Amino acid sequence: MATTLKSQTIKNLIQGVSQQPDVLKKPEQLKEQVNCMSSEVKGIIRRPSTYFVDTVTYDTTNPYFIHTIDRDEEERYAIVFNTTGISAFTLDGTPITVNVEAGTSLNYIKSTNPRNVLKVITVADYTFICNTEVITALSDTVDTLPMASNVALFNIKSGQYGRTYKIFVNGTQVASYATPDGRSGAHSTKIDTNWIRDQLATQLATNLPTATITKGDAWVSISGITITTVDTEDGFNGQALLGFTNYVQRFDKLPATAPDGYYVAVKSDPNDGGEPYYVRYNESERIWVECPKSGLKNTINPLTMPHALVRQQDGTLLFKKLTWEKRLAGDETTNPNPSFIDQTITDMFFFKNRLGFTAGENVIMSEVGNYFNYWFKSATDIIDSDAIDVPCSTSRINFLNFGIVHNNELIVFSDKEQFILRADGVLSPKTSSLTPATSFSSSPTVRPIVAGKNIYFPVDRSQSTTIREYYTVQDVSELKNSQDITAHVPDYIPTGVTQMEASTTDNIFCLISNKNKKEIYVYKYLYFNEQKVQSSWSTWVMPKDVVGLNFVGNLLYVYMQDGNNIIISTIDFGSDDNDTYDTFVDLKRKYLIKTADYDRLLDETIIDLTALYGYAIDTTGLTFYVIDGKGVVTTHTNIVGNKLHLQGLATIEEVIVGVMFTSYFDLATIMLKRDDGQGGYITDTEGKLMLRRIEVNFADTNNIVAEVTSRDRVFRYHFTGKTLGTTTLGEYSL
Repeated sequence: MATTLKSQTIKNLIQGVSQQPDVLKKPEQLKEQVNCMSSEVKGIIRRPSTYFVDTVTYDTTNPYFIHTIDRDEEERYAIVFNTTGISAFTLDGTPITVNVEAGTSLNYIKSTNPRNVLKVITVADYTFICNTEVITALSDTVDTLPMASNVALFNIKSGQYGRTYKIFVNGTQVASYATPDGRSGAHSTKIDTNWIRDQLATQLATNLPTATITKGDAWVSISGITITTVDTEDGFNGQALLGFTNYVQRFDKLPATAPDGYYVAVKSDPNDGGEPYYVRYNESERIWVECPKSGLKNTINPLTMPHALVRQQDGTLLFKKLTWEKRLAGDETTNPNPSFIDQTITDMFFFKNRLGFTAGENVIMSEVGNYFNYWFKSATDIIDSDAIDVPCSTSRINFLNFGIVHNNELIVFSDKEQFILRADGVLSPKTSSLTPATSFSSSPTVRPIVAGKNIYFPVDRSQSTTIREYYTVQDVSELKNSQDITAHVPDYIPTGVTQMEASTTDNIFCLISNKNKKEIYVYKYLYFNEQKVQSSWSTWVMPKDVVGLNFVGNLLYVYMQDGNNIIISTIDFGSDDNDTYDTFVDLKRKYLIKTADYDRLLDETIIDLTALYGYAIDTTGLTFYVIDGKGVVTTHTNIVGNKLHLQGLATIEEVIVGVMFTSYFDLATIMLKRDDGQGGYITDTEGKLMLRRIEVNFADTNNIVAEVTSRDRVFRYHFTGKTLGTTTLGEYSL
């Protein structure tokens, strides 16, 4: 039987891991990819090194999480929250003083699970901190206005000839004055409103000797006695003399002035809803001002609301409770409590110059520019800048978990659905609505992240985690959709995802899990002409447990835990740190060898890791490399006393010290595939495939080991990077 030789070219290996059957894998996909990065330019390369920055000594016995603040290029620092309090340090490891304002307690932020319980957002110099387990509440203080009861006010609205003005208190006539008929010109002074006031006030003082009678411009008031009812008669259809205690039919029936602080409810026109509003007279400003109904709890209890960490002028941070605006108008009907009251706040966000919360089924946003006011300014009218409080409109209960600002929209996530905050025109409480957009399950504990034009969010499964990509359908701005970017690796990411971070500079996002704590799961993607041409998953294994990630510029800050030390390290995707040989090691650090490092008795040059890293690093299971200026590598395992021993007297020069990590990838079973013309592949399964030869192109590489397994036999090929005939004694050429 004739043998037909066929060849197949795989242009690159940049599509990462696939857990699909080999017959369905793309030629560019792999079985496994560890400590490698899929570069659209260079192909598959080693992941960048982690550069050691500094360590922070910290009590890591209690749960904690790290929030990074990128204020500007000069000020970047990390805040650590644990079960007992807060600490902070700059990204180079310098401690920052955190003070607690007098009257503020750290109890608000204490939790046994701070990573899942605390939500943190930074706006300018304020870092707002929300404990999602604390139920918000109003303060117990009841605001009782001083003139809200037992004060009767009588407004002499006009003087009329030939009328009798009568005042009745508790059903008894207590004052009466009859005006002249106007036949004489001298009568005109007798119908002056203040003249009528004086006549009535004199009789009131006589008939009510225990009462306090106060006079003002065309009005007289009675106080100091129990008043249940007041009535007036004026012979002018009730238009000349008006009396009231707690309410008035219309605002225009009130006198132009009144006793300072006098409070009254104004009954609204039934055509406007019939709900009353409340006013008080302010004597200093000589105006009637709107006020809240007397006897209500109008103050939000600051101990139950988000607190803040505020940057001070001297560079310290101040932890403080915040002062939230009171209800200044209306009552529980016309100006109801914010819907987060008596509920827990589940998330915070900043959108269109408003500080927003999700709580229960509602999205609540502050007044524009006033992040501490969640009440209407007036009970008589709603203005566009007022606070917004809208529920999600759906037939089933949806408790909202996250508010994500994306492409000038607010996308709100519940466990089962996504909603969009929409407005007909300007975003205002009159036009806003929270309408369903899509129905995809999402994790209630891990915040979705925005990367470019997409949002990524995790979905919990029983044994693994799915990552979905949420996007706007092209050319249809109001239509959203989501796709599973882990469909080809359904069991790759473990459960327990704790954090996700993304960088649009390098088209990459990373996530960590509390299951495999040393591993960072990396997704590398690329869009070209609105089509995704790269979707690569891989794993990066760190030397220590990873407890936090954050992208700052083109640097990925990786926080690792070693005993009671937090290691601050960075991954730079675009720099080799002037490393001549581009050495790939973790916790990479330069060290200048000194004459004092040489021990004549042992004939050894000693590098003290404790001095190098600033603490006694746990070297268990780690292999250290020392690379000199010529590229010569010495390997150090089973390290004793935290010291590396180099044989003989080393050259007085700068060397690189770091932890070895292995990069490897496992090719899928080779199968002949051809393009189907639609962006996919057809696998040729006819006949028997016998692999004859594989040629791999590589460049700028010092050391590669290729292992080929055939019928339980392993063939190992070692490429050193040396070219025959080019090596010179005493030099190290690549």
